Formats: sequence, C-alpha cells, structure tokens
Amino acid sequence: MFLWKLLRWAVLQLVAFALVLGLMLLLAGFAHWTVKSVSQVHWLLGIAVGSLVLLAIVVLWVAVLLNTRPNPPDWAKTFAPARTPNARGGLMQQFPAQSMTALFFASLLAAILVLAPISEMLAAHGVCVYARGQSSRLPLAELLFRMYAWHTIDAVPAIDAWNVVKIRPNLEPANTPAQLLVLTYRLIVVGLGVSALVQWLAIRKDRRQRRRRARAAGRGTR
Repeated sequence: MFLWKLLRWAVLQLVAFALVLGLMLLLAGFAHWTVKSVSQVHWLLGIAVGSLVLLAIVVLWVAVLLNTRPNPPDWAKTFAPARTPNARGGLMQQFPAQSMTALFFASLLAAILVLAPISEMLAAHGVCVYARGQSSRLPLAELLFRMYAWHTIDAVPAIDAWNVVKIRPNLEPANTPAQLLVLTYRLIVVGLGVSALVQWLAIRKDRRQRRRRARAAGRGTR
C-alpha cells in the first residue's frame, strides 16, 4: 500500500512538471515566433518586442523573489507561483515546487530564443560584431543560440563545466555592444538562479512547517 501511494505521488509530480513545462515551452516558442514575425515588418520593431519579452521575464522573477518575503506586494503574489499547495487552485497552485522548476528552465529557454534573433538583427545592421570559429559553417542564428546556451551553463557559479570538458563556443562577441548583450544575459541567468533558489528554499521551509503542525495536531488528538 505504501509503495503504491509513493508511486502514485511520484507519477503525479512528474505529470504536473511535464504539463507546466510544456505550457511554458509553448509560450517561449510563441515569443520567438512573434519576434521573428514582427522583425520582418521592421528590425527595430522586432528588437522592441524582444526587449519587452525579456523585461517581462525579469519582472516575473522579481515577483518570485519578492514573494518569498513575509508580506509580499499584491502584484508579486499575482505573478509568482504560490509557495503553499492549494488543492482548489490551478495547476501551478497545486504543485508550486514543480511549477517553479519548470518556470525556471522555460524562462532560460525563452531568453535564449529571444536574444538570439535580437543579436542576429543587430549583427545584420552592423551594431554587433561576432567572431566565428574557423571550422564553423553553421548559420549565424544557430551559432547565436548555441553561444547563449553555452553561457547559460558557464554563468552557474562555482561550476566550471566547460573548463573540464574543454568546450568553447564557435562564436564570440567581438565588439562592445555584443559583449554587453552577453553580459546582460549572464546577469539574467544569475538573477533567475538566485530567485529560484530562494523560492525553492521558502517552499521547503513551508513544507517542513506544515509537517510539524500536522504531527503536533496528531499528537494532540491522542
């Protein structure tokens, strides 16, 4: 009986994570498609829409960080996933930890999918300059996606994953605007990571407190 309950719980958590992640990935793909579509009208319009998407990601994770405070502002509680599971709420309210994990990875992917076309448009108009590797023949859009994905892992503090496996991106920023874009993205990655870590710790703390209260209530009824 215990194993069946444990298996049911694990499957439920996995399904909830997959559903939230799938929804977030759809939104990330839609953001990428929107930026590419409006850039065909005018490249500055594409950059403006992409900047708004990045700003929305930052605001969302500021709300996540503020939601860990004892008295968060109302707007932060509206945007950020709940810390305490609510059986009567939506999917993200019922599974806050899984939703937070899915939201973290989807936000990183959305930032890459938006920054890559922005960087490509800026490079096409001479604002950003990138140095290709000698053996690389891939399109610039593909190289930009891989470059930002590389910086996602490289920005994680205290983990020198790329130094261990000796992998470098085939594209490097070669002027100040391109370098500033990479720096901005790395700051976004660190900021998202800090906000997610604080929220995860807050969710675990709330979970421990609920268990203590449940045990205390169980002892009180004996």
